[in-house]
Amino acid sequence: MSAEDWLVALDDGLCERLDHCSLCGRKGVHWFHIWEGTALAIGTALCVRCRAADPKYDALEVVMQQRYAKRLKGSLIWATGDR
Repeated sequence: MSAEDWLVALDDGLCERLDHCSLCGRKGVHWFHIWEGTALAIGTALCVRCRAADPKYDALEVVMQQRYAKRLKGSLIWATGDR
């Protein structure tokens, strides 16, 4: 991934657009994190409770893989033209 692939995720964090926890959906986040897949970078946010329960981002990794695994495969297939 190039640095340009990170721009939207960084912008989301710096402009504080993410106001709900990426794990539980609770409003009022305190930690911003960029999750990097093989083909994209996505800004995520965690509330105090989820951050304390997941200090190494293991649960966040599982959730993001579930949310984006199919989309990642689809985008990679589309990008290579192997539809």
